[in-house]
Amino acid sequence: MSRANALINPTYLLGYIPALNRVYLADKEVRIYGYSLSLNLIKYQSAILRGNTDTAAEILRSIPKEQRNQVARFLEARDLRELALHMTTDPDHKFDLSLQLDDLDAALEITRTILDAEVETKWKAVGDRALAVWRFDLARECFERAGDLSALMLLLLAIGDRAGLAKLAGQAEEKRQNNLAFASRLQLGDTEACVNLLVKTERAPEGGQEWCMGRGRLVARLRCRLYRRVFCVLA
Repeated sequence: MSRANALINPTYLLGYIPALNRVYLADKEVRIYGYSLSLNLIKYQSAILRGNTDTAAEILRSIPKEQRNQVARFLEARDLRELALHMTTDPDHKFDLSLQLDDLDAALEITRTILDAEVETKWKAVGDRALAVWRFDLARECFERAGDLSALMLLLLAIGDRAGLAKLAGQAEEKRQNNLAFASRLQLGDTEACVNLLVKTERAPEGGQEWCMGRGRLVARLRCRLYRRVFCVLA
């Protein structure tokens, strides 16, 4: 019988063996089930719940390192996130706690050591939090590393970095994020570059609507492009 069935069927407590940190139960058919149960961990949790941190610190010394992540989750649930941050050995948990505590330097250190596919998500998370606490330089670095050009454009607009915005427009065009490239060049007032992009991406009619006011030479260029397309269709 599986342990899942042991939880469903009535069982009876046989006892606890401290040396093994295991509690044993039996059902009516005298099948024995053993479960891991750390008495020191329970004592530690009890001390925390009573607010007796000194006693908890003493008990912690006797808790195996492999159970520290379990302790950290318990501390986080009790809203003791700073203690949990120092306790956990799980990089993902440590990263989440760092963000919750606005310890962006710790979060950044963790992110820089990650090589897997999730690193972009972490860069974005740090960037968003850095933006919320007005650390614009850090936010910019994070958005650049994450390749989040949309967030980067908004940041560059907010700080008035025209050189950065021009560089971003080129990057967006290389990545074929044409709407973003157009918006960046539009904010720079580079109308000719906007029209060139519209012509390049076969969106000349939109350019004619945008630049018909006071841009005769550029509008004429777009109009010729549009006429050629119409003639090709009619032919």
